[in-house]
Amino acid sequence: FFHFSPVWSSQHASGVEVYEGVESVLLPCQVQADVTIDSTAAVWDREELKDPTVHVRLPSGDDFKDQNIRYFSRTSLRAEALQTGDLSLTLRNPTVSDSGNYTCTYRKYGQDQHKAYVDLKVTGQCCQVRCMLMASSKNLLVDVQVVCFVSITELPPRSAVWFKVLSGVLVPLVPLVVMLAAWLSCRYKTLKNKEGECFIGPSDEISEP
Repeated sequence: FFHFSPVWSSQHASGVEVYEGVESVLLPCQVQADVTIDSTAAVWDREELKDPTVHVRLPSGDDFKDQNIRYFSRTSLRAEALQTGDLSLTLRNPTVSDSGNYTCTYRKYGQDQHKAYVDLKVTGQCCQVRCMLMASSKNLLVDVQVVCFVSITELPPRSAVWFKVLSGVLVPLVPLVVMLAAWLSCRYKTLKNKEGECFIGPSDEISEP
């Protein structure tokens, strides 16, 4: 009888970090090319998922029957991956939910020969809004405008999300309250004198003719 004794090896985890919105990300995995192509397979999985299979390559081609639905049509290996030993996985349109630990396994005769671990971190992006209150009154008519500026910033770690949200909301409110108080003061003086105009803009100035 033919007996095969597997020689198993592993590779320490490598880290890959990208921003959400990039076209694709490459998860590296390199093994020595094996001439016995018909007896090899490459499997990418993510063990923390209920359906852990991310991508499977057999000598006959890609096998998607057990692939997790979230990776449908988003993964690929090089056409000659098993022949060259380059089992690096291309993941298209990565999102924050794709962050996690991935395992690349090379198999021969059904036995694991090599494992490589890749820690993928996909950093999201969020909109930061800065608002400014502009108010004016003339002839007892009130005109109030809120002008907002939007910028894209890096999404903070989850542990700091609430701090970011609270600071992002409360800090802009302080100058708005100050501006509103100044405008009310000016408005009061205008009504008292029954003439004049108040304007509060970016420079927080109050003008009365």
